[in-house]
Amino acid sequence: MAQRLDRLNLAWRFTLLPKASASGSNAAILRAIDETLRNVASPEENQRWVRIENYRRGLLGSDRQIEFVDFGAGTRSERQAAGVMNTGVRSDRRISEIAPASKSALWGRLLYKIVAFTGARSCIELGTSLAVSASYIAAALPPNGRLVTMEGDATVAAMAADAVRTLAPDRRVEIRVGPFSDTLEAVVAEMAPIDFAFIDGHHERAATEHYYRQVLGGMQRGGVMIFDDIRWSAGMRQAWKAIRADARGTCLDLGAVGILLVD
Repeated sequence: MAQRLDRLNLAWRFTLLPKASASGSNAAILRAIDETLRNVASPEENQRWVRIENYRRGLLGSDRQIEFVDFGAGTRSERQAAGVMNTGVRSDRRISEIAPASKSALWGRLLYKIVAFTGARSCIELGTSLAVSASYIAAALPPNGRLVTMEGDATVAAMAADAVRTLAPDRRVEIRVGPFSDTLEAVVAEMAPIDFAFIDGHHERAATEHYYRQVLGGMQRGGVMIFDDIRWSAGMRQAWKAIRADARGTCLDLGAVGILLVD
């Protein structure tokens, strides 16, 4: 049901996007959305996606319990304070409880298509989690491409590293462990000019706006920044509004996800 609603919402948002004058990255994004909605895929793409979704199903059925350190905003109702988010919140969590936070198959395929059609080589991700999205991104990289993805929790990061080695063994993927406040600045400096950035962690207004400014400084002209869960909370809606007002480039609102094409 959730997948169907995702598809219907994306299809409706797609009809609202201007298409007549689209060129460059904008045209690539529109093509990616169109092919995702029409389920266009090569046999190789289907094979990669099936492996990723089989991995997801294993996670959703896993009773393994780990000590998990959450550096994000928690749930919509928790609203962790800034000091708490900086130190992290420790709890015992089942893998099956962590896995649902990963983007659905529809959004995973869209990320894949965007990376593939824009030819992105230098890619970063904020919020690896269990590497479902990272695996879609990595699978779409060209042979000379590279993804650096950041995860706060060391145990989850180790599981993610195992996953991408299995799901994208022919692509270069690195996971940096620690809070974004410790890792992001160095990653941006190392990966610049950045072609593609997926910001999917720490769903809080001030943090999201701060990461936007940090990452923007290292973005390639024509690069793509994707912000996840822009309607997750009032704060995230405000963050997306502020980003749209500040951005020098085209902003595409896909409902749950916001895209900035950097000029």
